[in-house]
Amino acid sequence: MDLIGSLVSQLGLGEQQAQGLAGTVLAALNSQVKQSAGTGVSAQLESAVPELPAWQSAAKALPAAPTAGGLGGLVQLLGSLNLGGDKLAAVGKLTRGFLQERLGGAEGGLYQQIAAAAGPLFAMLGGGGASPFQAALTGGSPAAGLIAGIFGAK
Repeated sequence: MDLIGSLVSQLGLGEQQAQGLAGTVLAALNSQVKQSAGTGVSAQLESAVPELPAWQSAAKALPAAPTAGGLGGLVQLLGSLNLGGDKLAAVGKLTRGFLQERLGGAEGGLYQQIAAAAGPLFAMLGGGGASPFQAALTGGSPAAGLIAGIFGAK
């Protein structure tokens, strides 16, 4: 799957914007994976997505470049690109497809390990007593909706 091409064609972004968005989304995810699952799983993600450093560099070169890293940078970039609603859902769906292709969607595979490691991020963003996915889908932050969308929350 060509993630950048799909982001360009489906969201109307420029190539650098799409690369910056992909780099920011995946870097925020990888940051949580590194924190939750350790550097071994994070290194596997980085190995499966060798474009990540270039995509992160593209984010830094955007006119509205995120000034924060991780989740803060993701939220900042989503706002600057006016990605909400259906467009935000599309980012999640495209990223999920890309990761499943690169990491393998098999039970117990790397994709499943990364999804499990990102659980604390969902909880942090979801807030309240609702499950993180429910909170994201019923008014949680845009980043929570995006991250939940990456892993197919229903």
